[in-house]
Amino acid sequence: MAKLASLVLLILVPVFFPIVSYGSEESLRGRLLGSRSVEALYSIDDYLTVISGKEAGPIEEELKSICTEELKIDGDSTVCGEFFESRRLEAPKGSNRIFYIVLNTAPQPFVYRNSLPSINEIQTPANGMKIREGYKSIDLLQYMSALCKIDNGTPEIVVSKRYGRTVRLTKVGGIEAFNYFLSSGDGKDPWFFACHGDQKFVIEKDYTYSPKDEMKVFYYENRGLEGIDFVKEEGMSPAQPEDFSRMMSSMF
Repeated sequence: MAKLASLVLLILVPVFFPIVSYGSEESLRGRLLGSRSVEALYSIDDYLTVISGKEAGPIEEELKSICTEELKIDGDSTVCGEFFESRRLEAPKGSNRIFYIVLNTAPQPFVYRNSLPSINEIQTPANGMKIREGYKSIDLLQYMSALCKIDNGTPEIVVSKRYGRTVRLTKVGGIEAFNYFLSSGDGKDPWFFACHGDQKFVIEKDYTYSPKDEMKVFYYENRGLEGIDFVKEEGMSPAQPEDFSRMMSSMF
């Protein structure tokens, strides 16, 4: 099973907010945002959502109450007709949280609830400056996704992946990126998040000698993935309604 195991400026201190960004209360994401059983929600793209909480039962009951058709449960998979499918994911070691990924057949509003400031309050870092540590890589991923969304941009994510004994920088899609950032994003290997839109930028995590070393992440405006040697992961197209079952089965 795949593991699913703001970013603050130099003068800011992390503050934890109960976040509700823009979006319709009638959407599935809107319903999940209002659920007490969901402690964190991440928008990966228009169709993919990751939610987490302390217990599986309340989250599964919430998904069941949202479904307007017969809910089919098969092991870790839950299917609500042609509306959405969810899978329970294996949490990283030491985590006391339960993770689920939900794939909708209809596009969802861009919303999130985690340790980040609201989408109306996030600030662009200073060019060329190190981003002060204080958030996990998954929160950095969501923050940069929010900045890219505001700029009507398209994200491109490159992570370090192992191919046998070889480690290569690899361009990956949404699910694979979130899996990596949650399980390995805070480790020693480098990664890149680039945005191509009204405002072009890239954040770069440097290689560190030891996983215990301080994570060094830098922000650069007007730059993308130019000059970075990477390979492209197959099957990384954004989720579409007509192939959501295929995507879920291919990822797990």
